[in-house]
Amino acid sequence: MADREGETGGLTISAAEWRQIVDSAVDTAIITTDREGRITSWNEGARRILGWSEAEMRGQSLARLFPDNVGAQAIAAEMRDAQRRGRGGGEEGWRQRKDGKLIWAAGELTPIRDTTSEVTGFTKVLRDRSRQREAEEQLSEERRNLEILNRAGSALALETDLHKLVQIVTDAGVDLTGAQFGAFFYNVLNAAGESYMLYTLSGVPLEAFSKFPMPRNTQVFAPTFEGAGIVRSDDITQDPRYGHNEPHRGMPEGHLPVRSYLAVPVISRTGDVIGGLFFGHAEPAIFTDQSERGLTGLAGEAAVAIDNARRSQAAEQEHAQRRATEGALEASEDRLRLANEAADI
Repeated sequence: MADREGETGGLTISAAEWRQIVDSAVDTAIITTDREGRITSWNEGARRILGWSEAEMRGQSLARLFPDNVGAQAIAAEMRDAQRRGRGGGEEGWRQRKDGKLIWAAGELTPIRDTTSEVTGFTKVLRDRSRQREAEEQLSEERRNLEILNRAGSALALETDLHKLVQIVTDAGVDLTGAQFGAFFYNVLNAAGESYMLYTLSGVPLEAFSKFPMPRNTQVFAPTFEGAGIVRSDDITQDPRYGHNEPHRGMPEGHLPVRSYLAVPVISRTGDVIGGLFFGHAEPAIFTDQSERGLTGLAGEAAVAIDNARRSQAAEQEHAQRRATEGALEASEDRLRLANEAADI
């Protein structure tokens, strides 16, 4: 490609050569407009990033790229800044594609000037930063989840009261997943060795569940209570395992609405299922792979803490029984001694 001498004595290139250059920037949208912001050129990168062809966008306003009807004001502000300071925009934000999807983009607007420095139009350069934003959000979420797990782990290590312990776990699970509510249904043994189920709630008051029976071993609940694995559904009402049991065939009347569903078993070191963590949200597709990973870690910490609390309780009970036995033996020895003393008299 040969440069040629322009009338001003500077090096210039032809329009065709310029078009080849801007179209080679396939990862960057390069768009030009007139003074009013109407599009005059639209490169290959713009087509790939935003979806519209140049023919569709010529004569259109850049305002079309902004969602929520804020485009006209935003472009007007960018053009004012570009004329005053040589650059407008520069902030990252949401932009709309032809298919309606939103992308996270960074861009700026610069003025095009003629030989008299009069502004004749603008150049818009836009870059899609959706992947970078997603990676940054994922990293931020992982850090947040780690903080929640560390905070919960520290609290669990200090707690020996079983009910308080499982409440810590339930609260942490809601924080981790973004659920509207969560519950931890767990088995306990009474003094007679009989097993029964209790639960804690987070996100809603206890009264929200008090009128409903404990979960049964239905097709939805069974994998959790049997320790088979995690159950996650973007819409549990559409799950083939849902709604097969009488009398409700799904959520009982008055139950909190649940679309997104996530349940994780809590399994002890010995392989016994201690209980299950259950989380719900009224909107679909709330829970993610990251939610599962976070809850898996939390369930592991919960299992260790509950095992430790139960061993501590068992040790205390054994110690109390020993003291009671020793007390009874001492009392018996005292009675025998008194009886012997009375016989000597």
